[in-house]
Amino acid sequence: METAWKASAAELKPGTADDAVVRTILATRPKIILDDEMENLNATASRPWTWHDDAYPAHLKENL
Repeated sequence: METAWKASAAELKPGTADDAVVRTILATRPKIILDDEMENLNATASRPWTWHDDAYPAHLKENL
């Protein structure tokens, strides 16, 4: 997740639908405070999943 968070526009482009998505990510990212987001996840007993996690729903992988 750290690699994705720090990715440049060129690194994000191959995994996105279009340039507008990349621009939105780059514009929004500086406004997000990761420690606050993790605190929010912990407060709601939520957990982020990545594609590589065993808990990631298989049916979502099929649709990618």
